[in-house]
Amino acid sequence: MRDGAPPMIRRVRWYHLPLPLLASIVLPLLAVGAVAGWILLSGAPLDMGGLIANFYFLCLIQATSQVGMLGTALWLLRQDPDLPVRFTGFTRRALLLGLAAAVAAMAVLGLFEYLCDTFLHTHLGDDAARLPITPRTWSQLPMGILVIAILAPLAEEAYFRGVVMGWGRGHWGRGAAILISSLLFGLVHGKWLLPGGLDGWLLTVELTAMGVVLALVATRARTLWASCVTHALNNLCAVALLFLFPPS
Repeated sequence: MRDGAPPMIRRVRWYHLPLPLLASIVLPLLAVGAVAGWILLSGAPLDMGGLIANFYFLCLIQATSQVGMLGTALWLLRQDPDLPVRFTGFTRRALLLGLAAAVAAMAVLGLFEYLCDTFLHTHLGDDAARLPITPRTWSQLPMGILVIAILAPLAEEAYFRGVVMGWGRGHWGRGAAILISSLLFGLVHGKWLLPGGLDGWLLTVELTAMGVVLALVATRARTLWASCVTHALNNLCAVALLFLFPPS
């Protein structure tokens, strides 16, 4: 680059889109390797079964995954100024829109879960309770909130709404970008695989619908902070309800 010349502006290409997902997989594997290596070097026996059952170890892995996704997504957002929605302008309007969307989405999706569990004999309402990173004690609560209600919304909004939807909007149009990014959001959570079956696919539909809501909020407010508020409040309420009223 010549002295005084403006810096080259890079563009996000289609082959950049999987990078945050890859980072969310590779970094936890490195973290597992680091923890296992530290245990072996200390001379203690390596009990992988015990580690996998440990709440704090699982939260560490999940947090590492989210940091990997968030960091890579933010890097891509910084590279391409044409991506339309990013972390800018946390206004009162964005806050109120995010809160209102969260309340409405929780009401509708709660009704959806109730109807499915009542008439289809599914167990959608118990899904969050099955998550191993759902806190069960007061000592686990801060870590659970950090991972589920703070890091997860930041990482997933930066990637699915910021990068995927933003890139797709310039190539497929607004409607297709919202639909495809929301479908990817639903599938990546892996509910179709675990618990699988009818429950898994209905949960995938529910997550996809939530993805559409988050996409509309981010697009309407023109900031990812608004959809982060919706996402965070939804996750926080799920944690709080399960903590205060655990399933019998």
